[in-house]
Amino acid sequence: MKSKTKTTLITLVTSFTIIFPLSTFTTLKIMKNMLQKNNTKLSNENKYVIPKNQDITILLTICESFPQTAEIYILLKLSAHDDQIIIGELPKKLKLKHKEKYEELEKLYEFGGINLAKQTLENQLNIEINNTIKLDHNAINGIMNELGGFKIQQNNIQKIIYGKTFYNYLYENPIKTLVQLKNNFNKKTNLNKFFVTLSNLSQTDISIYDFEIRKNGLKKLINSKDIKLTLLKKEQNIAKYKKILS
Repeated sequence: MKSKTKTTLITLVTSFTIIFPLSTFTTLKIMKNMLQKNNTKLSNENKYVIPKNQDITILLTICESFPQTAEIYILLKLSAHDDQIIIGELPKKLKLKHKEKYEELEKLYEFGGINLAKQTLENQLNIEINNTIKLDHNAINGIMNELGGFKIQQNNIQKIIYGKTFYNYLYENPIKTLVQLKNNFNKKTNLNKFFVTLSNLSQTDISIYDFEIRKNGLKKLINSKDIKLTLLKKEQNIAKYKKILS
Protein backbone atom coordinates (compact mmCIF):
# COMPACT_ATOMS: atom_id res chain seq x y z
CA MET A 1 0.00 0.00 0.00
CA LYS A 2 2.80 2.36 0.95
CA SER A 3 4.58 1.48 -2.31
CA LYS A 4 1.43 2.25 -4.34
CA THR A 5 1.00 5.59 -2.59
CA LYS A 6 4.63 6.46 -3.20
CA THR A 7 4.30 5.61 -6.88
CA THR A 8 1.18 7.78 -7.18
CA LEU A 9 2.92 10.73 -5.54
CA ILE A 10 5.93 10.38 -7.83
CA THR A 11 3.64 10.26 -10.86
CA LEU A 12 1.77 13.38 -9.71
CA VAL A 13 4.97 15.30 -9.04
CA THR A 14 6.45 14.26 -12.36
CA SER A 15 3.29 15.20 -14.24
CA PHE A 16 3.14 18.56 -12.49
CA THR A 17 6.81 19.21 -13.19
CA ILE A 18 6.28 18.59 -16.91
CA ILE A 19 2.80 20.02 -17.44
CA PHE A 20 3.11 23.19 -15.35
CA PRO A 21 5.93 24.82 -17.37
CA LEU A 22 4.19 23.84 -20.62
CA SER A 23 0.87 25.24 -19.51
CA THR A 24 2.54 28.40 -18.19
CA PHE A 25 4.41 28.89 -21.46
CA THR A 26 1.21 28.34 -23.46
CA THR A 27 -0.74 30.75 -21.26
CA LEU A 28 1.94 33.42 -21.56
CA LYS A 29 2.04 33.00 -25.32
CA ILE A 30 -1.73 33.34 -25.59
CA MET A 31 -1.67 36.45 -23.36
CA LYS A 32 1.15 37.97 -25.45
CA ASN A 33 -0.79 37.39 -28.67
CA MET A 34 -3.91 38.93 -27.11
CA LEU A 35 -1.95 41.99 -25.96
CA GLN A 36 -0.36 42.41 -29.39
CA LYS A 37 -3.78 42.24 -31.04
CA ASN A 38 -5.23 44.72 -28.55
CA ASN A 39 -2.29 47.11 -28.98
CA THR A 40 -2.60 46.92 -32.75
CA LYS A 41 -6.31 47.63 -32.49
CA LEU A 42 -5.73 50.55 -30.14
CA SER A 43 -2.96 51.88 -32.37
CA ASN A 44 -5.25 51.81 -35.39
CA GLU A 45 -8.08 53.40 -33.44
CA ASN A 46 -5.81 56.14 -32.10
CA LYS A 47 -4.15 56.86 -35.45
CA TYR A 48 -5.03 60.46 -36.22
CA VAL A 49 -6.52 61.04 -39.65
CA ILE A 50 -6.12 64.62 -40.87
CA PRO A 51 -9.63 65.94 -41.64
CA LYS A 52 -10.41 67.06 -45.18
CA ASN A 53 -11.61 70.43 -43.88
CA GLN A 54 -8.00 71.22 -42.90
CA ASP A 55 -7.00 71.46 -46.57
CA ILE A 56 -5.69 74.94 -47.27
CA THR A 57 -5.45 76.94 -50.49
CA ILE A 58 -3.13 79.95 -50.50
CA LEU A 59 -2.58 82.78 -52.96
CA LEU A 60 1.14 83.56 -52.81
CA THR A 61 2.60 86.65 -54.48
CA ILE A 62 6.20 87.85 -54.80
CA CYS A 63 7.57 91.30 -55.61
CA GLU A 64 11.00 92.88 -55.28
CA SER A 65 9.97 95.30 -52.55
CA PHE A 66 6.71 96.26 -50.83
CA PRO A 67 4.44 97.93 -51.97
CA GLN A 68 5.33 97.15 -55.60
CA THR A 69 2.95 95.19 -57.79
CA ALA A 70 3.55 91.46 -57.57
CA GLU A 71 5.61 89.81 -60.31
CA ILE A 72 4.90 86.18 -59.39
CA TYR A 73 1.46 84.72 -58.60
CA ILE A 74 1.08 81.22 -57.20
CA LEU A 75 -1.94 79.20 -56.10
CA LEU A 76 -0.84 76.60 -53.57
CA LYS A 77 -3.11 73.88 -52.20
CA LEU A 78 -1.96 71.63 -49.34
CA SER A 79 -4.01 68.56 -48.49
CA ALA A 80 -2.58 66.40 -45.70
CA HIS A 81 -5.80 64.37 -45.84
CA ASP A 82 -5.06 63.29 -49.42
CA ASP A 83 -1.23 63.51 -49.22
CA GLN A 84 -1.42 66.00 -52.06
CA ILE A 85 0.20 69.29 -53.01
CA ILE A 86 -1.07 71.35 -55.95
CA ILE A 87 0.97 74.28 -57.31
CA GLY A 88 -0.34 76.48 -60.07
CA GLU A 89 1.64 79.44 -61.39
CA LEU A 90 -0.67 82.20 -62.68
CA PRO A 91 0.51 84.41 -65.56
CA LYS A 92 0.36 88.06 -64.53
CA LYS A 93 -1.34 88.75 -67.88
CA LEU A 94 -4.04 86.17 -67.15
CA LYS A 95 -7.46 87.61 -68.08
CA LEU A 96 -10.08 87.44 -65.34
CA LYS A 97 -13.67 88.68 -65.43
CA HIS A 98 -14.33 91.56 -63.04
CA LYS A 99 -17.43 93.74 -63.11
CA GLU A 100 -18.60 92.57 -66.52
CA LYS A 101 -15.21 93.05 -68.18
CA TYR A 102 -11.93 91.20 -68.32
CA GLU A 103 -8.84 92.51 -66.59
CA GLU A 104 -5.30 91.20 -66.37
CA LEU A 105 -4.35 89.69 -63.01
CA GLU A 106 -1.57 92.22 -62.38
CA LYS A 107 -3.98 95.10 -63.14
CA LEU A 108 -6.44 93.75 -60.58
CA TYR A 109 -3.57 93.60 -58.09
CA GLU A 110 -2.65 97.22 -58.89
CA PHE A 111 -6.27 98.37 -58.44
CA GLY A 112 -7.21 96.51 -55.28
CA GLY A 113 -4.18 94.63 -54.01
CA ILE A 114 -4.01 90.94 -53.21
CA ASN A 115 -7.55 90.85 -51.78
CA LEU A 116 -9.15 91.91 -55.08
CA ALA A 117 -6.98 89.39 -56.93
CA LYS A 118 -8.07 86.71 -54.48
CA GLN A 119 -11.79 87.52 -54.70
CA THR A 120 -11.71 87.60 -58.50
CA LEU A 121 -9.90 84.27 -58.66
CA GLU A 122 -12.39 82.72 -56.22
CA ASN A 123 -15.32 83.87 -58.34
CA GLN A 124 -13.69 82.79 -61.59
CA LEU A 125 -12.57 79.37 -60.33
CA ASN A 126 -15.52 78.77 -57.99
CA ILE A 127 -13.13 77.79 -55.18
CA GLU A 128 -12.26 79.09 -51.72
CA ILE A 129 -8.84 80.62 -51.26
CA ASN A 130 -8.31 80.38 -47.51
CA ASN A 131 -5.36 82.72 -47.06
CA THR A 132 -2.87 85.00 -48.77
CA ILE A 133 0.88 85.53 -48.40
CA LYS A 134 2.79 88.48 -49.87
CA LEU A 135 6.55 88.16 -50.01
CA ASP A 136 9.25 90.58 -51.10
CA HIS A 137 12.98 89.98 -51.36
CA ASN A 138 13.61 91.13 -47.79
CA ALA A 139 11.07 88.62 -46.46
CA ILE A 140 12.50 85.84 -48.61
CA ASN A 141 16.04 86.60 -47.40
CA GLY A 142 14.93 86.30 -43.77
CA ILE A 143 13.07 83.05 -44.40
CA MET A 144 16.02 81.55 -46.26
CA ASN A 145 18.34 82.51 -43.39
CA GLU A 146 15.95 80.82 -40.96
CA LEU A 147 16.03 77.65 -43.09
CA GLY A 148 19.82 77.72 -43.47
CA GLY A 149 19.81 78.65 -47.15
CA PHE A 150 17.96 77.16 -50.10
CA LYS A 151 18.92 73.54 -50.71
CA ILE A 152 18.89 72.16 -54.25
CA GLN A 153 19.90 68.82 -55.71
CA GLN A 154 22.22 68.93 -58.72
CA ASN A 155 23.86 65.78 -60.08
CA ASN A 156 23.06 63.94 -56.83
CA ILE A 157 24.87 66.64 -54.86
CA GLN A 158 23.08 68.99 -52.48
CA LYS A 159 23.99 72.65 -52.86
CA ILE A 160 22.97 75.63 -50.73
CA ILE A 161 22.29 78.93 -52.47
CA TYR A 162 21.46 82.45 -51.28
CA GLY A 163 20.90 85.94 -52.64
CA LYS A 164 21.09 86.67 -56.37
CA THR A 165 21.74 83.03 -57.25
CA PHE A 166 18.56 82.06 -55.47
CA TYR A 167 16.49 84.82 -57.10
CA ASN A 168 17.69 83.78 -60.56
CA TYR A 169 16.55 80.26 -59.70
CA LEU A 170 13.23 81.49 -58.28
CA TYR A 171 12.26 83.78 -61.16
CA GLU A 172 13.32 81.28 -63.81
CA ASN A 173 11.01 78.60 -62.41
CA PRO A 174 8.91 79.45 -59.32
CA ILE A 175 7.13 76.08 -59.31
CA LYS A 176 10.37 74.10 -59.37
CA THR A 177 11.66 76.31 -56.54
CA LEU A 178 8.62 75.60 -54.37
CA VAL A 179 8.93 71.87 -55.01
CA GLN A 180 12.63 71.94 -54.10
CA LEU A 181 11.79 73.84 -50.91
CA LYS A 182 10.75 70.49 -49.42
CA ASN A 183 14.50 69.72 -49.11
CA ASN A 184 14.68 72.39 -46.40
CA PHE A 185 12.18 70.65 -44.15
CA ASN A 186 12.53 67.48 -42.10
CA LYS A 187 11.43 65.98 -38.76
CA LYS A 188 13.75 68.32 -36.86
CA THR A 189 12.40 71.52 -38.43
CA ASN A 190 10.96 73.88 -35.83
CA LEU A 191 7.68 74.76 -37.53
CA ASN A 192 6.69 77.20 -34.77
CA LYS A 193 9.86 79.21 -35.32
CA PHE A 194 9.39 79.06 -39.09
CA PHE A 195 5.83 80.37 -38.80
CA VAL A 196 6.92 83.24 -36.55
CA THR A 197 9.56 84.24 -39.11
CA LEU A 198 7.06 84.00 -41.95
CA SER A 199 4.48 86.07 -40.04
CA ASN A 200 6.95 88.76 -39.05
CA LEU A 201 8.53 89.25 -42.47
CA SER A 202 5.68 88.65 -44.90
CA GLN A 203 2.27 90.24 -45.24
CA THR A 204 -0.18 87.43 -44.52
CA ASP A 205 -3.60 86.83 -43.04
CA ILE A 206 -2.66 83.35 -41.77
CA SER A 207 -3.38 83.44 -38.04
CA ILE A 208 -1.78 81.45 -35.24
CA TYR A 209 -5.02 79.46 -35.06
CA ASP A 210 -4.88 78.68 -38.81
CA PHE A 211 -1.33 77.43 -38.32
CA GLU A 212 -1.91 75.43 -35.13
CA ILE A 213 -4.87 73.43 -36.41
CA ARG A 214 -2.89 72.47 -39.52
CA LYS A 215 0.49 71.85 -37.89
CA ASN A 216 0.05 68.06 -37.69
CA GLY A 217 -0.96 68.06 -41.33
CA LEU A 218 2.15 70.03 -42.30
CA LYS A 219 4.32 67.57 -40.40
CA LYS A 220 2.63 64.71 -42.23
CA LEU A 221 3.31 66.32 -45.62
CA ILE A 222 6.93 66.99 -44.68
CA ASN A 223 7.54 63.39 -43.61
CA SER A 224 5.47 61.63 -46.27
CA LYS A 225 7.31 59.86 -49.09
CA ASP A 226 4.19 59.42 -51.20
CA ILE A 227 3.12 62.99 -51.90
CA LYS A 228 0.97 63.42 -54.99
CA LEU A 229 2.26 66.50 -56.80
CA THR A 230 0.15 68.36 -59.35
CA LEU A 231 1.90 71.22 -61.13
CA LEU A 232 0.54 73.78 -63.59
CA LYS A 233 2.88 76.36 -65.06
CA LYS A 234 1.55 79.66 -66.46
CA GLU A 235 -1.50 78.15 -68.12
CA GLN A 236 -3.56 80.80 -69.91
CA ASN A 237 -6.71 78.67 -69.90
CA ILE A 238 -8.45 79.43 -66.60
CA ALA A 239 -10.43 76.18 -66.90
CA LYS A 240 -7.23 74.19 -66.28
CA TYR A 241 -6.81 75.82 -62.86
CA LYS A 242 -10.47 75.25 -62.08
CA LYS A 243 -10.11 71.57 -62.91
CA ILE A 244 -7.11 70.86 -60.69
CA LEU A 245 -8.16 73.03 -57.73
CA SER A 246 -11.86 72.11 -57.47
